[in-house]
Amino acid sequence: MRPPPDGDSWQRQGPADWHPAAVCNNACTTLLRTFFLPRCCRGSRHRGPDRRHTVLKRRVISMFPQQDVRRRRNRVRCRPSCEVMEGRRLLSGDGISVAFAIDSDWGSGFTASVTVTNHSERAVEDWRLGFELDTRIGSIWDATIVSDAAGRFEVEGASWNRDLAAGGTVSFGFVGGAGGREPSGFSLNGVPLDGSPGAPALRIRDASASEGNVGPSAIAFAVELSKAAEVPVTVGYATVDGTATVGFDYERTVGTLTFAPGETTAMITVPVVADTVAEPDETFTVTLFDATGARIAVGSAKGTIRNDDGPAPVDSAPAVPSLFIQDADPSDGRFTVGFTIWSGTNASRWELLENGKVVHAADLVDRSPASQSASVELTGRFYAANTYQVVVSNAAGSTAGAEQVHVVGGASRITLPGVDGREQAAQVTISPGTTSFDLRSLGVSGSSYRVGTNNPDVVSPSVSGSTLVLEGLGAGRASVRIEDAGTGEERFLGVRVRDAEGALPGMPPYVAMGSVSEDSAADLGFWRDFDEPETNKRMDVRYIYLNGGPENGWRSWQNGNRLQSFLRESLKLGMTPYFVWYNIPDSVESYATNLNHIQDYNYMKGYFADLAYALDVIREMAPDETVGFVLEPDFLGYLMQIGRRPASEVMARVDAAYDAGALEAGVDPSFDNSVAGLVGAINATIAKHAPNVRFGWQFNLWASPGITTSIPSTGLIRLTDTLGLEAGRSAIAAEAAEIARYYIDAGVLSHGADFVSIDKYGLDAVGYQPGAAQDPAGSTWFWNADHWQNYLLFTRTLHDETGLPVTLWQIPVGHINSSLATNPYDPSGRFPDLSNTVTRYEDSAGTFFLGDTFRTTGARQEYFSMNGTGLSDVSVSGDTITWGSHVGDAAAAGVDAILFGAGVGASTDGVGAPPTDGSWWISKVQEYFEAPVPLGSGGNEALPPSIRVGDVVVDETSGEAMLTVSLSRPSDRVISVDYQTADGTATAGQDYRASGGTLSIPAGARSGSIAIPLLDDLDVEADERFRVLWTNPQGGSLADAETSVTIRDDDAPASPVGIVFQVDDDWGSGFTGSIAIRNTSASPIQGWELSFTFEGRITSIWNAEIVEHVGNRYRIRSRSWNSDIASGGEVSFGFVGSRTSPTITPTDFVLASA
Repeated sequence: MRPPPDGDSWQRQGPADWHPAAVCNNACTTLLRTFFLPRCCRGSRHRGPDRRHTVLKRRVISMFPQQDVRRRRNRVRCRPSCEVMEGRRLLSGDGISVAFAIDSDWGSGFTASVTVTNHSERAVEDWRLGFELDTRIGSIWDATIVSDAAGRFEVEGASWNRDLAAGGTVSFGFVGGAGGREPSGFSLNGVPLDGSPGAPALRIRDASASEGNVGPSAIAFAVELSKAAEVPVTVGYATVDGTATVGFDYERTVGTLTFAPGETTAMITVPVVADTVAEPDETFTVTLFDATGARIAVGSAKGTIRNDDGPAPVDSAPAVPSLFIQDADPSDGRFTVGFTIWSGTNASRWELLENGKVVHAADLVDRSPASQSASVELTGRFYAANTYQVVVSNAAGSTAGAEQVHVVGGASRITLPGVDGREQAAQVTISPGTTSFDLRSLGVSGSSYRVGTNNPDVVSPSVSGSTLVLEGLGAGRASVRIEDAGTGEERFLGVRVRDAEGALPGMPPYVAMGSVSEDSAADLGFWRDFDEPETNKRMDVRYIYLNGGPENGWRSWQNGNRLQSFLRESLKLGMTPYFVWYNIPDSVESYATNLNHIQDYNYMKGYFADLAYALDVIREMAPDETVGFVLEPDFLGYLMQIGRRPASEVMARVDAAYDAGALEAGVDPSFDNSVAGLVGAINATIAKHAPNVRFGWQFNLWASPGITTSIPSTGLIRLTDTLGLEAGRSAIAAEAAEIARYYIDAGVLSHGADFVSIDKYGLDAVGYQPGAAQDPAGSTWFWNADHWQNYLLFTRTLHDETGLPVTLWQIPVGHINSSLATNPYDPSGRFPDLSNTVTRYEDSAGTFFLGDTFRTTGARQEYFSMNGTGLSDVSVSGDTITWGSHVGDAAAAGVDAILFGAGVGASTDGVGAPPTDGSWWISKVQEYFEAPVPLGSGGNEALPPSIRVGDVVVDETSGEAMLTVSLSRPSDRVISVDYQTADGTATAGQDYRASGGTLSIPAGARSGSIAIPLLDDLDVEADERFRVLWTNPQGGSLADAETSVTIRDDDAPASPVGIVFQVDDDWGSGFTGSIAIRNTSASPIQGWELSFTFEGRITSIWNAEIVEHVGNRYRIRSRSWNSDIASGGEVSFGFVGSRTSPTITPTDFVLASA
């Protein structure tokens, strides 16, 4: 590219030449594309470029000898017959140039475009552009953000512009939020484009001043050097018109700024022309160029001339605003709402109304008759349907724009004013009796509605005009379907009805029924199909898996909203949401996989971070609602069967729970690095983050390796086949007790566990063994009634040993073929046989629990008619066998809920469109709800609650050891227990204060606590222990007779490391600082990392890198050239920090090394 000759006509000479803006005769803009030359404006002051223009132009051109810069489309009108274009940033390196331009700026945000040009002769494949920008990018087009960390963005091309051809260009655009407008630190595929990263960086800052009425006035711009240079640094500067005009509002200012060695700040002063005209504030730009000895990081600044002559007069209300909504990612709960007045009279203020209420208001700058625009980002609207309207106003009046409906997250256009907030309500809570709610269909007038419910025992809905009337009939949950009869729009609203005393419903007072369910269209459509009682879809519990581990697991599925969506949809359906927390394995499950994961610090840190996140979401979305967690299926079963070691002897990285923030050291209980500690830490995390969550650990039938008896290949439950009924059942009970004790010793009952859980097998019986259909007697899982009674014996033993109710989980949906039950879904009235192919397999679980009459012959008849336990509801008549419902037997075994569902993809499915079992299971469940089995009828409440106290580890300086005493379940009476301390290696009077007494836990409570005072000293010594002995339990059974308290010594010698922080430069809103680390020890420090608390934001850093930034805690890592600190040596790094509080000094330093 060649520069034009002196005095040229300023016209484009060819595709390789510069293309300055055209010169207008009396009011025009003279503008280089990468730098802004003085504007030629009114009268005859400048007929064309003079020598100064040409010289300046040459200097700019010489900076970028290879660049092809294109005319920018956007223009902002400043005055009639005058135009100005905002600045753009152009950077180059290795044959690549990057042009950045702000297309529109409304104060709280802006749109920008970026063009990357390849001047070389080689194509760039899979380009990735990196840059730093101190703001949030709300949406992007023609590219994708692949990384956003600490203000550093990495962007790659879309599928259609991923390669940058030789001589070609690619462009993309984005919407930025409030904050920085100037990107820096550009790189392409990791190669810097804007100079050496080690060179000092120049930044110019915005400035403003009042216009004044007479006499001189000026605006002073601060130009800062990121660090002092050893040689002089120079940089050129010049002013460029914005809405302010050179010669009329300010004086053209061009020159060179010089920083002497050691200097870091210099000023540019621009004279302002005073007047007495009432007008809007006006702006111009000062741009830096042609730096020597430094690189330009922020090369332009806005100067604002503040009007001090009163408001500009207006004679009419603003023109009608056009509302716009930008929602690039509806799953993030954020979107931008704004307006544009395309022409005509501007406004001085605007208001945004959401459903008729003002949610944002702000003043505006009047630039009439130019276009005017503004916007605001709304957050926290993940599931909402709202109307938006903009009202603009000025001194002459106000103007309202048209309303617009915006729906996110699949919300309904049917709204409940006064109930729905920024998000649409999933559920309402009412008392017995009648409660009314207003209805409104957005964007529709004169709507009429129809209503229905899936639980007529709890609520009776009706509608009167646009009023929804709910009559609460009894405590519990239901879903109400509201349908707009004109549009067909539906809304599903969960309803909770309090009991007569005003208490919220918990789990049902009967044995609850539940089902696996995804949030797929098929599953949700299934549950929403309310109909007659026989074809209704009432259900108490809906469960889903949160699984896959912390790396590629559930948090990355369904746009990261798997948990939130399932919670919301369950509440809308009137069902209690349960989650199967299954994250110790990831995509593969085995004993070895589990062991590797629990001993991997990083894996477990992610694990606990995910657990705390899930619980925090639950507490936020459903703080007073019952939610269930079934914990880690198979994990302890593998450990018991294959590992054959107590959980307390197997190492696990429990310390990661504290580093992940799930638990707080010194505040929450301390757990050792063992599986027993892991179980306790998981339970404690649930109890801390979401006290409303009911949780329990899953037990396995196959967990025992055979402690009291050998286990046949057909499994523990079929021991009666070989040992006989009496001996076999005794052996089953003995093994069940051993399994229970192993799990109890692992800590599954700690911190208020609510239940224990047992499954059968994830795949239906015939799916596991195809031959089982013809030979059920030789199968493993195709059980007859005697086997199911063995299963309930196992269940009862777990209940007796743990003192907790048992939740049956993942019970197969399949049933025994040739059912004679009435099929309400088919005109024939009969259910078709299951084909015993994928997703259509037989099992006997549904038949046993829900009851059925079926026909069979031969070996199948002989097998399924067995009744050694003498059940009165098992009968045979010819080829017809009847099994009654055995939910009552389950209740007697301590069962509080039966959760059915396909355990693997090939299993028979009871939900969907249509269910693969032919709707047999859902029909039978609706029959059960006609007379559900009450809890307690079989012994759920027969055992007193167990009293448990876990071991405690506390720091010596804690002041006291807090011991939490947990009950397995609340009691309707006061529970008490005596306690007394006893010495171990710790001595009363020296290490702790002897204590004793009685702890009482009030009726209805789940736990109590005692505090043992600790005595601190300054001695460096080994950890010490004492015991707390528990005796004389009243109202409960004592599970733990003794608790160990470990006093962890925290007296340490002086640190062998010195850390010094100093402020190098401070400009009020920010500063540069440095931190020096000195090694005063006798050994070198290798691969150092420094953590500290900083009440601000680090916007850039040198001689180190930011590894992690969580809240106000930073973790900084060395670079390759300063990773080691020799004995007596010192390293330092620097950073630019923003001030968000008066305190800018980092604190709480922690130094780590490899």
